[in-house]
Amino acid sequence: MNYSTRVLEDCLNKAFKEKQPFLVCKHPKSTSVHIYQSGPVQAKKSKIKLQTFDNTKQGVEFNVSKHIILAEKELRKSFRACNTESLEEDFQQYKELFEKAQKFLNEGNQKIVISRKIEQRLKVDQCSLFRYLMSSFDNAFVYMLYHPLFDIWIGATPELLAEVNDTKLKTTALAGTTTAVEGQSPKWREKELLEQEIVQNELETQFKKHKISYHKEPTTNFKYGHLYHLKTDFLSELESHQKAVEAVSILHPTSAVCGFPRDKARAFILEHENYNRELYTGYIGIIHECSASFYVNLRCMKIRDSKVSLFVGGGLNQSSILTEEFDETNQKAKALLDILNVS
Repeated sequence: MNYSTRVLEDCLNKAFKEKQPFLVCKHPKSTSVHIYQSGPVQAKKSKIKLQTFDNTKQGVEFNVSKHIILAEKELRKSFRACNTESLEEDFQQYKELFEKAQKFLNEGNQKIVISRKIEQRLKVDQCSLFRYLMSSFDNAFVYMLYHPLFDIWIGATPELLAEVNDTKLKTTALAGTTTAVEGQSPKWREKELLEQEIVQNELETQFKKHKISYHKEPTTNFKYGHLYHLKTDFLSELESHQKAVEAVSILHPTSAVCGFPRDKARAFILEHENYNRELYTGYIGIIHECSASFYVNLRCMKIRDSKVSLFVGGGLNQSSILTEEFDETNQKAKALLDILNVS
């Protein structure tokens, strides 16, 4: 066991034993792994914010008392993917939710995001799981966190909610999903293009509503594992760093994880999904004195004792087809299940 692995495992064991919140993470394309440990003494005015999907509930924050940086290359752990069994057992439940969602859309609403929770009984080595994810998804925010209010969460999310540098704010519209075919550019249908347009329009609506000027970058293809998404960045500048950090709250939840109109979509999800999303489709914020990063919590799982709960979903509009949408959630789950089966 090398130095970085030993430090990581020692930090995790100490946090679990003392029930102290922590976050360990790797930013996209980064060569460093950061460990943020909580405590009564705040280090350099840094803090971690955890916000649930339901933004009517206040987020949870903890001060960072110790910040450790490790070399990512010393923590990589390769694996050979295995074939995951088909996930069809909750199709009927998903079908019922899909039909309710179509009724919601037929009432004149443009988009709704519905999701599934897939539960399995597994003994998981959390440290190895984090290291496998880090090796597999270099362009994702890969993390593991613990908080007594939420238990253990691990994920590799492709979606940046916002990034703050001094007074500058960057946010991203990420929507639309298609399977990557080696050697070919993604082919986008009208459904995926419309999904992305709705997310962009919602962000622009929020900026205009709060009188925040912005610049929209061209839309690009974003590859995540065996999937592609559409991605559009928005840039803005505010009066101060604090104002830029506070502006993040007006963006959540975006229509990429909720729907449009946002308030109606959120109410539908809270009423009709048969589980509490908790941190899924919420966000994880790392806030420093002059910078901050906020990531939407997607492609993630919750671990409690020997029960693992995976969370996956997708956006619907009136052209959505039940079997295609269900298969999309299976594809999103596959990336995590393949790793779970070897960790």
